[in-house]
Amino acid sequence: MYLFILGAGFTKAFCSNAPVLNTLLDEIDDVKTKKKVTEYQMKYNIKDNEILLSMLLDDSYSFNFNEKIERMLLSNNILTGIGKLIRGIKVDQNNSKLFKDIIENTLSCQFNKYNKQIVSFNWDAILEDQNIVQVDPLISIGHNPYGKKNLEGGVIGPQINILKLHGSIKWFKISENEPADLSNVFAVEHDHRSLNLIIDKQAPVIVPFGYSKGKFMEGNLFTVLWNKFDHLLSECEHIIIMGYSFPSSDYQILMKLFNYKGKIKKVVIKEESDSEILKRLKTLFPENVIVNKDLKEINSNDLLI
Repeated sequence: MYLFILGAGFTKAFCSNAPVLNTLLDEIDDVKTKKKVTEYQMKYNIKDNEILLSMLLDDSYSFNFNEKIERMLLSNNILTGIGKLIRGIKVDQNNSKLFKDIIENTLSCQFNKYNKQIVSFNWDAILEDQNIVQVDPLISIGHNPYGKKNLEGGVIGPQINILKLHGSIKWFKISENEPADLSNVFAVEHDHRSLNLIIDKQAPVIVPFGYSKGKFMEGNLFTVLWNKFDHLLSECEHIIIMGYSFPSSDYQILMKLFNYKGKIKKVVIKEESDSEILKRLKTLFPENVIVNKDLKEINSNDLLI
């Protein structure tokens, strides 16, 4: 089995309007959120968005009820704002053919009839929204109470099977005050009329970047997703990583993947030859594992062992 792991660079390679981590908070258009972000940037002289978001979302030291409510509202506004930004991502028109090729000829099980599974650290839905092949979640996401479609996953064949480890902009809670359980999370189609009924008020079920991820992973949904990831890592023969740079802040993912370092055959990433990211990757992996090439220049034969 081939296990493809997709990072933010995969989306950015085909979608020029995809926001990057360093600018994501600045692009949220909610007035209250923008004001609070600016206040924290100025007051504490913090420019790192990962630290900034951790401060905005972490209420571990808030014991005042009013302060907790304020943090909850801010958290909802931030996640809703991120959801809106990511939902607006589209594959560039001049990249659409290339993107279709990489789905059909690399990621789909149709190509050479290899068993392939996809794991994504991204919240976006660019794979699901292409309508090129059927995309199924590897974990069944609950029934959509606003519509009739029930998404079932796990089919191996011409479809694409994807495991979204940090949630999705298409996933929402039926009951907002309850944890993210399999029985409490449903998926909405991108063009479904019900999406507009909840998009402005309800935050998507995503695990935001930052150091305070714990409370966003409460419930059994993410436990099941990450257990499935463990299973895929142990069962696969080859791991191909596309657009993920192994940042040191993702230390838990780094440690998990390094348990299977011998299976990692390719890490495809586009960086300047003298970049610190590339230098670090070359210290982590043998030279032949790192492919410093734009994803648009990659073909299936380069990746399949």
